[in-house]
Formats: sequence, structure tokens, C-alpha cells
Amino acid sequence: MGTVFALRSLGLSICALGLIAEDASCVYPPTEVLVFLDTDAPLTQPLTIVATVRLGAALSGTGTVHRWVRGAGVAGSIRLPGSFAIVPPASGNIDLPVSVVIDASLAAVNPADRPLQFRVIQRLSFTRNQTTYIRIFLSTQCGGLATGCNAAIPALCTIAQLCEDRGQTCGEAGRCVPQAIVPQPLVDAGATTVDGSRSDVRSDGSTDVSMDGGGPDAAQDSPNDAVIDAPDTGMTCDAGRTPCAMACVDLNTSLQNCGACGNVCTIADNDCVSGACSCTGVDPRVCGGRCLDVDSNLLHCGSCSTNCQRLGFSRCRGGACL
Repeated sequence: MGTVFALRSLGLSICALGLIAEDASCVYPPTEVLVFLDTDAPLTQPLTIVATVRLGAALSGTGTVHRWVRGAGVAGSIRLPGSFAIVPPASGNIDLPVSVVIDASLAAVNPADRPLQFRVIQRLSFTRNQTTYIRIFLSTQCGGLATGCNAAIPALCTIAQLCEDRGQTCGEAGRCVPQAIVPQPLVDAGATTVDGSRSDVRSDGSTDVSMDGGGPDAAQDSPNDAVIDAPDTGMTCDAGRTPCAMACVDLNTSLQNCGACGNVCTIADNDCVSGACSCTGVDPRVCGGRCLDVDSNLLHCGSCSTNCQRLGFSRCRGGACL
């Protein structure tokens, strides 16, 4: 167990398990939500993760906050995949919705450059007398630049911000997904967790799931954490789907498990087609680390370097500015 980071005004707690010295005040009631966290961020760049939990739908104001850092050579680094627990207020009021905001900041390779920053928002509810769980994947593609945001500063328009402007949040492979999520029952409290460890069932009937305390995991992961998840043979999946890190996925189409568990399609806006990462479109090209169709892209028309807007044109068709 670890220290409870409690907010007295709301009564919510984040139990940061396995990260800090044991604290007997951290009690795990059967009503809780476990958050399984993973990322495709490289270990060579420190990743700062700030989790903020609030009662109600508001995304601003006071909340229960905890901060972790993950990266090779970083003192006190956590390992991912990992997990933390959200427990309801001591008053027993579990009917109010809960907002979970995960802010991520990935240090740039060049210290002079800005870090890659984005956040993931999930809205959930407790289930009385039941331990449930959700999965949050911190995709670095969420921090990629986008266009069309409501933000006044174009430099702040990221895929994550664009998703929020649409009332959604940024999920796996930089895709916009709903903020509302229904936690799933943790059927077997003694089952293997997302990090491959066994949960600790105590005499009080509660469940401990570790956030992977200990040193950096650089010796285990190459190049990122996603590749360490071998298929979980303890899961049963429908025909055509394969168990990968507590999820049944289609290896023919999954961007995080393309062709094999942990094989991540890293280029923004690409697709997994028949188990292979590829760009799609009439004339697909990789421009600036993104998959684009230069047959019709106004800013990359016919080639990555041809910007129709700068040339005074308003359309791109057949790879030509019109």
C-alpha cells in the first residue's frame, strides 16, 4: 500500500499503491475504481504524469492530485503499465459522478524545445460494493499539432485539444473518443493485473493493485513499455481477437497491437491494415511524421512541400492546386 492523498473538502482519495512507504491509513473499501495506465512514450524521455480526481462534472477547481515521473535514469521513476485506485468519499456518497484528468508532459529530446503536452479526460461513476476498472492509454500522438481548434493560439492546437473542443477526449493512437466511460467489473480479485503481477487479496476483502514501485524499467523495455505485454492466456476472446494487456484486440486493425501484441503504429493518422502499419488514401505520403493524402491535402498537395494556401489557391485535387 501507499500514502493516501486525500482532499478533505470532497473526501475523495487517490491511493498511490506501491509507490511510497506503507501507510496504515490507506484503507481499500470494496467500492473503488482501479485505473490501469499505460503509454507509448519512449523511456529515454522523462514523462511527467499528473492525475487529478474531482467529484462532479467540473474540470476546474480543487481536486485530489498526485504526480508521478517515469523515465530511464529518473530517481523514483515508476514503471508502466501500472495502476492506481480511486476510492469514494468517507461519507459513503458514491452517487455523484467522478472526473479523472490525466495531464502528461513528455520532455523533448532537445532541452531547448518545448515538451510534448496533452491530457486525457474520463468521466465515470462508482458501483456500490464493487471493484471496477478502466484503462487509460497515454498516446504521444495526442500531443501532435492539429488545426481547427477553438484555442486562440495555433501553437496550442493539439489533437487532444481538438478532441476536447468536440466534447471528447484523446484516446489510443490519437483518436477522439467519448469522455464518459463505464468501469468494468474486476471479476476475479486474485487475477493477474495489467502489469502481470498478482493482486493482493487481504482479509478485509479488498484488493491491492500495484503501481509498479521500484527502479526504472529500462532494462526490460525496448523501445517502450507496450512491447512487454505478451498475450495473456488467462483471457478468453471471441474468434478473430487476441488477448493483449487485459484487452481482446483484432491484430489486423489495432493501432497499438498491429500484427502482434505491443506492435504500435507510431506515425500519426496511419492505419493498421491486415496486421501491417500503413498510410491509406489515393496518394498517401508521410509528411512531418504524419500520414497524409497528397492527392487532396491543401497544405501538402502533390508533395509534402507544396502548400496551396501559400501559393494563393483554395483547393487541392488530384495532387494539383486549384
